[in-house]
Amino acid sequence: MTFGFLIHPLTARYMDRVTPLTRPLPTFLINQLIKMKKPYKISEFSVNGLLGYFVGCPLTSEQMLDLDHDFVLKRIIQTCEVAAKLGVKIISLGAFSAIATAQGKDLLGKVSINVTTGRAYTIGAVYEQIKRVKYEKIAIVGADGSIGKGLCKLIPNVRKVNRDNFDELYGCDLIVSTTNTTKEIIDEEKLFPNSVIIDVSKPSTIRKNVTRKDVKVIDGGLIKLPHAVDLGVKFDCPPNVVFACMAEPMILALAGRYEDYSIGDEISVDKINEILVLAKKYGFEVL
Repeated sequence: MTFGFLIHPLTARYMDRVTPLTRPLPTFLINQLIKMKKPYKISEFSVNGLLGYFVGCPLTSEQMLDLDHDFVLKRIIQTCEVAAKLGVKIISLGAFSAIATAQGKDLLGKVSINVTTGRAYTIGAVYEQIKRVKYEKIAIVGADGSIGKGLCKLIPNVRKVNRDNFDELYGCDLIVSTTNTTKEIIDEEKLFPNSVIIDVSKPSTIRKNVTRKDVKVIDGGLIKLPHAVDLGVKFDCPPNVVFACMAEPMILALAGRYEDYSIGDEISVDKINEILVLAKKYGFEVL
């Protein structure tokens, strides 16, 4: 039994990290080449003795959202079947592949392996991070999405922010960004003094190198693995640290829970609490 994680380039220029051949090419040409590429195995590794794989779905975030849905869905299904041939029994949908499949619902009955989005552990991990911060007012950006909804179930008196009332986030000293935009949308100059931002969004919704020294940005949902692991691929994480959505299929596989898990926009509080308990049992730690 083993687990997998579907990853894809967030932008066309992410391909420059994979191969130097794309570096001199214009972005529009890389986008065309990406669409022609087939899904593939990226790396294999083990966690607590259990084998895992990263499999690549060659579509960018914008392509996941903008291309014909049937084309995108077919490509994601093909990626899941690449994982299945490797022996994967449960796979988590990374980044925009979850959004493009209605948080995994569009894959049910169409792939031969179990699917999760990692949302339950992401919500739980971010909630643990929120509890460490002293604040007076909290805003959840993307409160109508699956992660935002889950956090709103756990946190009282939260300000729910979406496209219609976006500027209301600037009245809060703790901002949790869970939106699915591909752009930097938070203006640091409008933030309260000593504001804290927990940024769950990938790509980030605020500049990584903020100029204001009183503003603190925390990467949301980062998880320390139970031991040193060479993942075979580099992410924007410290060594032996992954995103919670990557850790969730690892935890479920270690627990022998091969089932469709975090699916759809509504993740129950019971499921969030359950994955937190399992994570601690197997040595996973929220940063």
